[in-house]
Amino acid sequence: MKPFKLLSFGFIVCILSCTSRFQSQQGPAIVAIVNGMAIKDSDVKLYLQLNRGSLDWAKLDAKQKKNLLEDTVYHLVDTTILVDWAQKNDITLSAEEIATGMNQLKSGYSESDFEQMLQNKTVGDDTWQKIALQHLIVGKILSGIIELNVKVFPGEISTYYKNHRDEFQKKEQVHVRHLVTDSQEKTQELRNKILKGENFAELAIKHSLSPDRSQGGDLGYFERGTYPKEFDDVCFKLKPGEISPVVKSQYGFHIFKLIDKKPAGLTPMAYVQDEIATRILEEKSSTAYQEWFAEIKEKSLITLNLKALKNISLDD
Repeated sequence: MKPFKLLSFGFIVCILSCTSRFQSQQGPAIVAIVNGMAIKDSDVKLYLQLNRGSLDWAKLDAKQKKNLLEDTVYHLVDTTILVDWAQKNDITLSAEEIATGMNQLKSGYSESDFEQMLQNKTVGDDTWQKIALQHLIVGKILSGIIELNVKVFPGEISTYYKNHRDEFQKKEQVHVRHLVTDSQEKTQELRNKILKGENFAELAIKHSLSPDRSQGGDLGYFERGTYPKEFDDVCFKLKPGEISPVVKSQYGFHIFKLIDKKPAGLTPMAYVQDEIATRILEEKSSTAYQEWFAEIKEKSLITLNLKALKNISLDD
């Protein structure tokens, strides 16, 4: 996960309960305290329930369970540090930010999945709303770090391009239309019609058995090895506008028309500068976040009680 994306719902779900203060001895076991904010064993269990995916708890050995539980505590500690920082720095959300953010979060679920999540995960709608608000606040913190500390300059793009030229070397590519039928005779008949001037794309739409027939048989640009060898052997020898002979493959009987050909070579920087800028931004963002978070974590008061994890189980 990229560090500047909004944290996942499961990752932030603990926050509502994490903000409670130290519990009494008769309450839930405390596994960590971060700046006076308690993380309980129930928070760890809830996080795992929400994020277990295909994890089969019963198949994990004792060491694997121990490592998983401890890693979860470390994640929740980091999350709580962020929430605490947000509270101390009065990070707030506008009504527009809340409305937009809530819609984005809910869009990740179908209506039925969202209702099922609320029912099966023991997270009621009110609780979800509070958790989601915390989620959005943390996202705002991280976005602010990028805006204040991360910039990409034109000179960095050109330097990256020069130092990573191998990554922008492109193989020879062809842009092809094709049509395929289950009969050599029918395909040959269609080829004859094309040679007499009928439109290749229209015939492909009417007669081809390939799923791309709705696009007039357009396969787009592709390199060698993308499609069966029979395609490569014919298509890379054609000239623009040329129609191939009938070609047999495991799919049937084809004819191809070459639309365009791109030679192998270095892609000009103008075509990849946006991609390069994104790469640089991600690298610099990650570094900026790590440095910023290390500083606030160093100033945090963290107490761990990992022995309290021993009673956690997902079997029930």
